[in-house]
Amino acid sequence: MKVCKYCNSECDDTEKVCHSCGASEFSNKCRNCGTVFDSGFCPNCGVKVGQKPQMCPKCGNEYYTKIYRSEER
Repeated sequence: MKVCKYCNSECDDTEKVCHSCGASEFSNKCRNCGTVFDSGFCPNCGVKVGQKPQMCPKCGNEYYTKIYRSEER
């Protein structure tokens, strides 16, 4: 999910301009913990931008796993 840097509206990852104000600069919003950030990975929980949740086959709950960047190994 994206967040407009000017009006803080939440926008879909595919949008090129903000649907509320027309700006084209965005920050990322983590789908897992809600942290807003500008890098490719959430600094709070490590989820990669655009990562889709996995679903537990037993209970159906969605969850995320941390994707390790090469420099963290």
